Amino acid sequence: MQLDIYTLTVVLMVSNLLLVIALFLQYRIGRSCVGTGWWVLGTLAFSLGFAFTYLRAGPIKLLAISANNLLFFISLLLLYIGVLRFLNRRANLPLLLVSSIIYTSISLYFTYFDDSLFARRINISFGLALFCFLMTHALSVYKTRAIAEAARFLGFVFFSYGLFLLVRGISPLLGGPVGDLFTPSLVQVSTYLSSFIVSILWTFGFIVLINQRLQAENNEAHDNLKLIFNTSPNAFLITRYIDGKITLVNDGFSAMTGLSRTEVLGKTPLDLKLWDDPHDCHKVMALLATQGACNHIESKFCHQDGSRRIAAISAKIIQLQEMAHVISVVRDITQQKYAEQALRDSEEKYRILFMDSPDAYLMIQGGYFIDCNHTAEMMLGGQRDQIIGKMPAELSPEYQANGQLSVSLALEKLVEAQENGRNQFEWMHRRFDGQYIHVEVSLAIITLNGKKTFFTTWRDITDRKKLQAELQQQAMTDELTGAFNRRYFIYTAQAELKRAQRFQHGMTLALLDFDYFKQINDQYGHAAGDAALIQLTHTCQSIVRDVDVVARLGGDEFALLLPETNGEQGTQVVERIRIAMTTTPLQFNASSVTVTITGGVAELAHSLESLDELMHRADQALYQAKADGRNCVVVADMPVY
Repeated sequence: MQLDIYTLTVVLMVSNLLLVIALFLQYRIGRSCVGTGWWVLGTLAFSLGFAFTYLRAGPIKLLAISANNLLFFISLLLLYIGVLRFLNRRANLPLLLVSSIIYTSISLYFTYFDDSLFARRINISFGLALFCFLMTHALSVYKTRAIAEAARFLGFVFFSYGLFLLVRGISPLLGGPVGDLFTPSLVQVSTYLSSFIVSILWTFGFIVLINQRLQAENNEAHDNLKLIFNTSPNAFLITRYIDGKITLVNDGFSAMTGLSRTEVLGKTPLDLKLWDDPHDCHKVMALLATQGACNHIESKFCHQDGSRRIAAISAKIIQLQEMAHVISVVRDITQQKYAEQALRDSEEKYRILFMDSPDAYLMIQGGYFIDCNHTAEMMLGGQRDQIIGKMPAELSPEYQANGQLSVSLALEKLVEAQENGRNQFEWMHRRFDGQYIHVEVSLAIITLNGKKTFFTTWRDITDRKKLQAELQQQAMTDELTGAFNRRYFIYTAQAELKRAQRFQHGMTLALLDFDYFKQINDQYGHAAGDAALIQLTHTCQSIVRDVDVVARLGGDEFALLLPETNGEQGTQVVERIRIAMTTTPLQFNASSVTVTITGGVAELAHSLESLDELMHRADQALYQAKADGRNCVVVADMPVY
C-alpha cells in the first residue's frame, strides 16, 4: 500500500497544530518554567512548515520552497533555545547566527539561482540534525536530578531524529535516489512518518519535563513548610471546620499536651478533653464564625500528666482541598502568667522571680525605667542605677531599623500596649559600651503600687539578626569577587530604570568582558582567573560613584549601572576602567599578566524602553567592540523610532 504524500502533509500540519494547543495549555499552567513559550513557537513553526510543503505544488512554488525550508530550520532553532532557557543556560549567539546565515544562504541559492532538490535535501537534513544533536547535548549535560528521566527521554528522541536526518542527508551523497518531493518513496514516507512520531514524542517529553519541574518545586515548598511547621516551639494544629476533627499537629503540640500524633488525629480537642473550660472552645468558634479569625485568646489546657497549662490561642479559617479548616497556633504562656501573678501577689516572690530570670525583665512607669533585673544589666552592659530613670529611647540609637525616630516609635509602642493590654515587637538598643543589640520586646500592663506599669521582657535576638543580614548579603553579592550578583543587579536596574523614565533622567548601562579570559585560566590556572575577576571588581569599585552598581553577571561578564549618566559620560567611565586594567598588570605568583577588557555601553533611549532592550543594545555594542579587535569600548547607537 502506498501512502499519499499530500495526505501525510495535511496530517502533519493538523497534528502539529493540535500539539501547539497542548503545549500552549501547559505553558499557561507552568509559566514559571522559562523556555516553554519557545517550545510553543517552535512547534507552531514546524506545523507551518508542512503547510508550505503542501503549497509547493502550486503557483507559488519557489516562495513555498524557501518558506518551507526556513520554517523547519526556525522550528528546531526555537526548540533548542527553549531547552537552553528551561535549563537556565544561555545560547551561543555567534553559533546560532553563523549557522542560520549559512543555512539560509544555501537554501535561497539552490531555490532561486540553481534549483536543486539534491542540495536542498542535504542542507535541510544537516541543518535540522545539528540542532537535534545540540538539544541532545544540552539535555544530557545540564539536566538536574528532578527532571532527569524526562531529559533522558527527550535526549533519546532528538538523538534518534538527528541520526535519521543525518542518514537522510548522506544518502544522496552516496548515490541514493533523490526523487520528487511528492513521490511516495521509502525515504519520503519515512521522513514524514518520523516527523509525525517525533513531534508527538517531543511534545509529550516537554509536557513531562514541565510537570517534573513543577512537581519538584511543589515538593520543595512543601518540605520547607513542613520543616517550619514541625520545628516551631509553639503548638500548631489543623482541624476541620465542619466537625472540629484534628487532621495535623506538630511536635510542639505533642510537647504541650503530652499526646502523640496517632493519639489525636481524627479526634476533636473536646473529645481529648484538652480544654479546661469547654466554654473557651465555644468562644473561639464563635469568633471564627463571625470574624474568620481570632488573636491571642487566653485559656487553660489540660496536659496528660494532669497539670494545667495557660496558653494564648490564635486561629484562622483556611481552605485546604476545597474544604474549610482551622489552623490554630497555641503559645504556652504559663511561665509568663505565673510571673505576672507572682508580681501581683508578693513583692518578695516578685523580687526572686524578677531578678533571677534568664530573660531580661524591666519595668516602665511614666515612660521611664523604674526597675530591671540582672539579665537586663548584662544585656545593656551597665549597672541597675544607670538604667533606672532612663527613657527607652535614651538607651537606643536615634533611628530604628525602619527609619523612624526611636523617641516617637517608643511612645507609639507604649500606647499600643496600653490600648491592647500587651504588645510585642522587635527593637534595637544601644549598650553602654556603644554596641547595638536587637531584642524581641514583650509589653504587658500590670498594676504595681497602684499604678499602671509596663512589665517588659527582652530576648536577645542579635545573633539571629546578624545571621539574617549575612544571608541577605550572600543573596545579593557574588561570593568570589564581592561584587553584586545578577539577581540584585536586575532588581536594582529595574527600579532605577523606572525612576529614570518617570523623572526623565539619564541612565547608562555597560557590559564588560575579559579578553581571552580562557587563555589566562589555561596558562596560569583558575586561581589566576579568579584573581583577575577580583582585580576588575576592585578597579570598577574604585572608579565608579557610590550610587553606581558594579555586578558580576556570571563567568567573566560584568555589568555597570550608572544612574544620572548619559552615554558619553558612561563611555568615559568604562574607558577609565579599561585603561586602569591595561596599565595595571595582574601580579600572580611570580608572573605579571597584562589583562585587558572590552566594553559595550548603552544609554537609556526613551521612556518606553525595557531593561531587556537596554541590555540587548549594550550586548550588541560589546559584540561590536570584540569584532573591532577587543580592548576597546563601543557605545550603542540610539534606536530610531
